[in-house]
Amino acid sequence: MAKRLKAPALVAVAVAVTMPLVACSTPSGSSSSAGVGGSAKGGTVYVLTKRSAEHLDPQRMYIGRDLAYMGRIAYRSLLTFKVTKDATEANTPVPDLATDTGKSENGGKQWSFTLKDGVKWQDGKDITCDDLKYGVSRSFATDVITGGPNYILGMLDVPMDPTTKLPVYQGPYKKTGQDGFDKAVTCSGKTITYKFNKPWPDFPLAIMSLRAFDPYRADQDKGDASNFAVFSDGPYMLDGTWTKGTGGTFVRNPNWDAKTDTVRTALPDKFVFTEGLTNEVINQRLIADGGNDQMAVTDRV
Repeated sequence: MAKRLKAPALVAVAVAVTMPLVACSTPSGSSSSAGVGGSAKGGTVYVLTKRSAEHLDPQRMYIGRDLAYMGRIAYRSLLTFKVTKDATEANTPVPDLATDTGKSENGGKQWSFTLKDGVKWQDGKDITCDDLKYGVSRSFATDVITGGPNYILGMLDVPMDPTTKLPVYQGPYKKTGQDGFDKAVTCSGKTITYKFNKPWPDFPLAIMSLRAFDPYRADQDKGDASNFAVFSDGPYMLDGTWTKGTGGTFVRNPNWDAKTDTVRTALPDKFVFTEGLTNEVINQRLIADGGNDQMAVTDRV
């Protein structure tokens, strides 16, 4: 069974996306321009892996590797991690979609965040407070959005059913108990406020460690069928479809604006994921270092 929430601080793909440490190019020598710190911008990174992604739906993700990959490539959160060698900085929340690291009230039982201007989805539409609210609402549909950090259902101040001991709200598909959810998660312009039934002083760490509080567009939601249908607000978007056990390709998202993102430098032009390889094959390909494998990385340890 895959281990959960054990993401390394610096996975290879996170480094390639974020840090000015690698110069990516194709074997044929595609052109590239200067990146941050004199590093090269452009080219393709090939990711070779044995294990298939469990989920790519943000509210269903709960494996550290998948959270780390998607958080650097396709999904943005209110807050996120910096990629740095400094342990303190690496565990300190920084704004991502939000303008700052949030405002806490009522002893940590309430948190508010305001969206930056200019943050957009891959189709060019603005990310809204309602998108953030809809995202977290999906976790309550436990019969559809399986997996993910379901403990948040017991943290948000949504009334509980005395018989089932579960929240009266059952997600956006049934809308049962909608009033209870609407009191716990509110929008005022570009500001979202979360109300909890107990203090949650380290809530910013939960936001940046998980994808459960990521925005989600209601018009893109197909329930269980959205598991591998990535709709991006990050620097890359899925080119075509993702096939479990095979992988997929991410290309640049033309509506990602680096001016709104102080964390991701997005140096490569493309990421090609190949799943289902044995460790022996991965080792052999990396050692041989031929063709596209000259630009290959792996997450196997």
